[in-house]
Amino acid sequence: MRFRLLTSDPRDSSEHKVSETVVEAGGSWQIGDVKRALEKRSLATGVRSILVGGQRVDDDTLLVACPTRVLSWTPDEPGFHIVDNASVQCLFDRGEGYRVLPVLKALREINATCSKGPKAMRASSGSGGVYFLKTTNTPGAQILACFKPRDDEPGARNNHNTASRRNGVLPGEAAEREVASFVLDWNGFCGVPATVLTEAATDNFAKDANGLPAIGSFQHFVQNATDTVGDFSPHLFSAREVHKIGLMDLRFLNMDRNDSNILVVRRHSDDYHLVPIDHGLCFPDHIEVGWCDWVWWDWPQTLQPFDVETREWVMALDPDEDVGILKRCFSIRSPCLRVYRCMVMLLKKGVSAGLNLRDIASVVIRARDIDEPSAMEKTVTRALELACLMETNTRSRANRSGSMHKSSSFDASLGSIVSVEKDVSDELFFSYVDRLLEDVVAEIIERKMGSFGDRDFNGSWFSASTRSSPSELTKIASPRLLPIGKLSPQSSEGSVGVVSLPILSLQQ
Repeated sequence: MRFRLLTSDPRDSSEHKVSETVVEAGGSWQIGDVKRALEKRSLATGVRSILVGGQRVDDDTLLVACPTRVLSWTPDEPGFHIVDNASVQCLFDRGEGYRVLPVLKALREINATCSKGPKAMRASSGSGGVYFLKTTNTPGAQILACFKPRDDEPGARNNHNTASRRNGVLPGEAAEREVASFVLDWNGFCGVPATVLTEAATDNFAKDANGLPAIGSFQHFVQNATDTVGDFSPHLFSAREVHKIGLMDLRFLNMDRNDSNILVVRRHSDDYHLVPIDHGLCFPDHIEVGWCDWVWWDWPQTLQPFDVETREWVMALDPDEDVGILKRCFSIRSPCLRVYRCMVMLLKKGVSAGLNLRDIASVVIRARDIDEPSAMEKTVTRALELACLMETNTRSRANRSGSMHKSSSFDASLGSIVSVEKDVSDELFFSYVDRLLEDVVAEIIERKMGSFGDRDFNGSWFSASTRSSPSELTKIASPRLLPIGKLSPQSSEGSVGVVSLPILSLQQ
């Protein structure tokens, strides 16, 4: 039997290319066979690990059980070796390979000194393990990269600091989120430093539970950034620089944008460039962000309108394409992907409606009461409830007709969306999110125009809908509550407002 294997040589970091190999094998082909097939290609070293999406695959795993993604392999030799070929190749395929070159160069320089052992200096601050890498310990030697092992994240095996953990991202998941934030920074608009996922086969880091080298994010170090935003007055930064950080945090739902996670590069005496770092708490599985999580929240630039280029960049975002990249290159859980889709929907609706950064952020954060769910959390919760009701109605109708089919389900807890088995449920859920967000955006516009006077969200249709029971919901006159599909025939008597909505049949 012939198998086609997509791999790349991790030792060739000067020009990253994925090659295709045809391998002869028996009736069953295990990952161990992949290793032996690679070693027969006249390699000067053995193969230590085979990885899919940055996750090691056991030798006895059948290849047919692996997703059809690019396989990565690491040589049995010292150094830092890339383990996420799919994400690097993605950048080259879409013409953005130049963005990853700085970290590949740093990787090559550090590996050149691995026979003597790379010099790793652990950061004195931070909740997780952060190591600065350079080639020598001589005074003045430049730091080339920053390495963050998975097993040294808060709550992970080598780090028992659980106090700084945040719900939504599990221990060991931060490393690939660092890389995903770089890969999805289209055209480098937000300025995330080049980042890849690597295996660290050196003595500087603890082995994993199986005694294999640590895996973590490997990020190019920004040489000319000597300060963080905490050392400056926010008024010194341009609106464009602040907007790119805020839009990124909204899009990825970053739960940790403090004043130490934005570097400042001074290009001229009065020109400051902001560089976002530390994105391990992006892509959570639910929405829960407080005003204290985003340092830029109350900066004056958030009230200024977006420029044309920024608006065009946001409107060009394609959540379907982004989710495809996240599925293909990383092991990010399905609930996290759904939350990401919701955030992109909010961004695109807000920007297209002319809202500013603070308007959009006000929908997401818990600003007044840190324990009170935000409008975005209520939106997701209500959309979940409506999707569950519609799914329940579908199942009950199928039962009555004798054609019960396997259907998917949602966990209706606050903002927590569990895996589904049918695409139609995702479609239904996002249709409700879409319509509810239209109401939220419309209300913000009316409030800004003074239509509401002194009223706030508590007097709006949106707030009323989040407080109403499903049976009362259909009495609220909102044309945006229409689910997917055609309307049911309107009742001839007793019809008031939107009683023709098919959701009414759920109460029968």
